[in-house]
Amino acid sequence: MGQRKPPLAGLKPRGPTDSDLLVGQRIRRRRLEKNLSQTQLGAALGVSFQQIQKYEKGINRVGAIRLQQIANQLETEVAVLLAETGRNLPSAIDQFLATKEGHDLFEAVMRLREDARLLRAVVRAIDVFSREALSDDR
Repeated sequence: MGQRKPPLAGLKPRGPTDSDLLVGQRIRRRRLEKNLSQTQLGAALGVSFQQIQKYEKGINRVGAIRLQQIANQLETEVAVLLAETGRNLPSAIDQFLATKEGHDLFEAVMRLREDARLLRAVVRAIDVFSREALSDDR
């Protein structure tokens, strides 16, 4: 049989990119919005929860057909999951909202949005707690 050709010089190896990370974070955010576990989403797609976890962490690239299936299960458009996936790294807000704590805090704050006075009080309390925590660390 023939010999394997060496990889072409100067080409990047195939693997996940910053865009894969952004898409994964958007999948996670939407899954949490729909109150679905990784296991539930995986079962609906016929894949393991570990595969969903790898998609969400940007470890595995999501193919076009799979992305459409995910969008369908999450009741959103593929464009929402792909929006602005250029070379930009995820913002601190995107990274925070992709965590369970960030999502939970967001949900709690959204429940308070009707009461502006209470919402301001909560924001002030968080500000005070965070400043005290930072000063205790020094």
